[in-house]
Amino acid sequence: MDDEAVRAHVVELESMLQSLDPSAAPVVEALLVLYGEGLRRIVAATNPFPVLANAFARDELVGHLMLLHDLHPGAGFGALPTVQTAPGEPALISLL
Repeated sequence: MDDEAVRAHVVELESMLQSLDPSAAPVVEALLVLYGEGLRRIVAATNPFPVLANAFARDELVGHLMLLHDLHPGAGFGALPTVQTAPGEPALISLL
C-alpha cells in the first residue's frame, strides 16, 4: 500500500471509529496497547542497528505509529498533540 492509499485508509478508519458505540472504546484501546507492544518489540530489536530504527521512523506510516506509541527515536523533540473529548467518549487522533 503506498502512502496515498494509507492516507485514504486512515480517513476511512477514522470515520468507522467515530461511528462506533462508546462501549467499544475499551476494545479499541486494548488493540492499540497490544499492537503498540508488538511495535515496541520490533523497535527494541533494532537497538543494535540505529540506522534501521531511523529508517522505520522516516516512513510516513511507521513513523506516526512510533510517535503514537512513544517509540520514535526523535520523540523528545516536541510534545504530541493533546486530544479533548466529552466525558465517556473515546479519544481519537488523526495519524496522518
